[in-house]
Amino acid sequence: MNVFELASSLPGGDLLDVRLQDLGYERSCLRPWRCPRWWARLLVIVRWKLVKWLRKLEIEVDLKWFAPVFQAPIDQTIGGALAQIQLVVRKRPV
Repeated sequence: MNVFELASSLPGGDLLDVRLQDLGYERSCLRPWRCPRWWARLLVIVRWKLVKWLRKLEIEVDLKWFAPVFQAPIDQTIGGALAQIQLVVRKRPV
């Protein structure tokens, strides 16, 4: 979704600010390819369970290798990264 189009589609709104907030987000994990939805879901579950199990054992691991090896997306926000877009629009007075 284009956030600029979203902001401009709001009637009577002035765009004040747009910011990408990505604290701890690793852009190197982004991949241009697509994988089947069922495969992505399965891998997300497997990765999540692996992280959970390792945390119980108090083992910290970097799973950046997971996405390239299995060609699937990684939800980095599971590991505490922040990934959001802040869009501030002011409504014009009537």
